[in-house]
Amino acid sequence: MNDVAPAPVVSIVMPLFNAEQWVTDTLSSIRDQRLTEWELIVVNDGSTDSGADLVAQFADSVPQSVVVVDIPNAGPSAARNEGIARSRGELVAFVDADDIWRRDKLRDQVDLLDSDPLAVAAICDYAIQEGIDGSMTAHRHFTWSDQSLQAWALMEDISPCLNSTLLVRRAVLHEIGGFRDEMTNVEDLDLAYRLERAGRVLSTGREQMIYRMHPFQNHKNRSTIIRDYRVFLSQWTQVSDSSRRRGYASALLLEAAENWKSGHHGSALVCGTRSLREAPLQWARLLAGVRRRARKSRSDER
Repeated sequence: MNDVAPAPVVSIVMPLFNAEQWVTDTLSSIRDQRLTEWELIVVNDGSTDSGADLVAQFADSVPQSVVVVDIPNAGPSAARNEGIARSRGELVAFVDADDIWRRDKLRDQVDLLDSDPLAVAAICDYAIQEGIDGSMTAHRHFTWSDQSLQAWALMEDISPCLNSTLLVRRAVLHEIGGFRDEMTNVEDLDLAYRLERAGRVLSTGREQMIYRMHPFQNHKNRSTIIRDYRVFLSQWTQVSDSSRRRGYASALLLEAAENWKSGHHGSALVCGTRSLREAPLQWARLLAGVRRRARKSRSDER
């Protein structure tokens, strides 16, 4: 009779697309985790570089199970869902191939969820780093609440960076349907609201992830952000009509900025005017959020 390997405590799911420049550091941070009972499922989303080869080399260097799944390019949400479908752990963690975990990240989150069986997920604080070896420019703490989720949804404040801070019960992911395959941006915001309906989300309150900024990140694509944000707004049921209008005003402002950057100044002015009509005070709220984040960043640097 064949021996069946015991299920790990945590299944780590990593979507991989042309990340050879960053993935080695990400893999090293997984290898160095204080919690060692993990498996890694890397979903190679149609990469054309050597990132998958680097993962294969990593697999030979660690005792844990490391699986590479090749799929045609379908976007990060579909890749994560493929990883979820192949996961065996009771808990699932996500990490993007350009981010880094601190050593205690998984251990602290597992302990936190063990202490509260009714909680469905855990997050942590994170730092922002400019480039591969750049300086840390900000510390981000997200207190999970209706107020903070709405501020994130309206683009008025920070996000919890779920795609690399989240540890969630696998049964809950199956219950809420995982990520929306069609979303390549704003998918974490959409998931957050479905998690909120499922139960409590806790936070370690410790900085345990490094989010590395670079020009090739998916969130730099403004057109897909606008598209997916509008999809989210159309399905956002836990909000008043006035807040929904504020959301559409924010979307129109994004569209105005993208049109202006592309030289379509007339379209930019039309979008800006429509934004003002939708929610006149939203410009002021967004500016206040930018200033608030800037003050927080300057405070973190001291």
